[in-house]
Amino acid sequence: MSVNYAEPHSNDPLYQSALNFLQIGDWENGILQLDQLILQYPLDHKLRTLRQEMHLRARMDRDEEQDQSVERRKRLTKLATRLCAVVLILILFFTGYRSIANFVQERIETTREALSREFLLIEQSAKMRDAEALLKADRPDNALILLQEIAASGVEFSELANLLDQAQMASLLIDDYYEGLQQMNQQNWIAARTTFEKILEEDPTFRDVSILLVELERYSLLDEISLKSDQHFEAGEWVNAVAGYESVRALDPEFKPQWVEDKLFASYVNAAKSALIDQADSLQALESAEGYFRKALALRPQDPEVKSERELAHLYLKSQSDFNQGLWGEVISGLEVINAEKPDYALGTARQTLYEAYIARGDAWIAKGEYEEAMGDYQRASVLAKQDPEAVLRLYEAHLKIAEVEGVQGNFETAVFHFRTAIDLSGLRERVLLTNSTQSLNLLKAEKSAEEGNFTVAYEEYRKALGIIPGNVCLSFGPYQDGLSLANSRGRIITHEVQPGEYLMMLANRYRSTVCAIVVANELSDPDVIFQGQLLLIPVQP
Repeated sequence: MSVNYAEPHSNDPLYQSALNFLQIGDWENGILQLDQLILQYPLDHKLRTLRQEMHLRARMDRDEEQDQSVERRKRLTKLATRLCAVVLILILFFTGYRSIANFVQERIETTREALSREFLLIEQSAKMRDAEALLKADRPDNALILLQEIAASGVEFSELANLLDQAQMASLLIDDYYEGLQQMNQQNWIAARTTFEKILEEDPTFRDVSILLVELERYSLLDEISLKSDQHFEAGEWVNAVAGYESVRALDPEFKPQWVEDKLFASYVNAAKSALIDQADSLQALESAEGYFRKALALRPQDPEVKSERELAHLYLKSQSDFNQGLWGEVISGLEVINAEKPDYALGTARQTLYEAYIARGDAWIAKGEYEEAMGDYQRASVLAKQDPEAVLRLYEAHLKIAEVEGVQGNFETAVFHFRTAIDLSGLRERVLLTNSTQSLNLLKAEKSAEEGNFTVAYEEYRKALGIIPGNVCLSFGPYQDGLSLANSRGRIITHEVQPGEYLMMLANRYRSTVCAIVVANELSDPDVIFQGQLLLIPVQP
């Protein structure tokens, strides 16, 4: 046979087959395969080493099998010997010792019965301990089952009767407890309170009944407040309704939350609107309404109507504060928004304030020599004055302001036109010409100069006739300081007694006057300060 050196034995299928036999312990076939490989690879010492190792393992397996066989024979011999001994003993028992067997049998039976009783006692004692533990764990129903089993077993325990009474009572209390909880869920507070009070009479420390009774008191209070709040709501008593629903929410935010929110939102809105009835120009009423609108928005931030109303109230209140501080630009920005949406807001006081702000800012521009800016503000004031046909005094003042600016800029013809328009509005011509005063002479001279086209002279004479004092921002009210008694007798000025909550802007709007006219007529040093009971002269006509 030729020897193959070209291919390693590890790749030979016989080698792989031999390894498989060796892995499963089939030493004989594995060695046969290795013998064939050694013939093919006689020079490979690894194959010979492997073959020797396999022979050794095969011999070890045979020795182990022989040892096991010997061991089995020994065990069988011992077993046979023992069986013989047992058989012999049995023969002896059945033949010579029957009486002993009977005695032993009796002792065994007695012992068995004693053990049975002992086991029963142990079992029932364990149940007794379990029942006591269940009672402590507030599981009386389970404890009662065990205690009844103990009673049925016949084993006597001194504490059994007492424990049965405790379990039965606790079971009844548990039933009452869950009945009370169900009554609470049904919001039947009176029945639930009765049930829990009955439980406490039997066991003052039973579960959380004391806490539940406190909760019941709170729920009863919540129901009572809710009922009263609903009554206020139905009666349109919005402030009281708000107070009630807010109390409910403060006491328990989880108590009917959606219902409370709906009621509270409606109450806020209606309280705000109610605050403004017949006093929409009152700062106190507006502050109250703005507060209610703000609270309503906190509940529903996206409600468009409430959002708009709150914004208008806020802008109005801010404008009054800004006006007192002389922040004319802030006043105008806020009130133009209100005027665009609700021109008659706050019974028209918003428009009055806007008018006054334009006039005041125009005066400020004049003081700085900014005549174009002043003209723009005075013209806007004139437009606002025209929106209220009864506010003749405002329009009269606006025309005089415009006339002054035109005169300063040398536009005397235009200035004269505005003076004459103001005079026509006021009916001043008829009143003045009935007198032989210097004012009437100035007016006649102004009229004549205007007809002749001498507008420069006419401008100066009109200023004299109208009593315009150089440097006086209240241009139209020089005559009031000279002839208040006469004017009052002709109905151009009325007397008003200041009431709580009234302010100058409100009065100016109410009587279709102007703040400046009231300040001049009463020689007020601070237009922000008027007091209850004060008598004010209110100019109502030019």
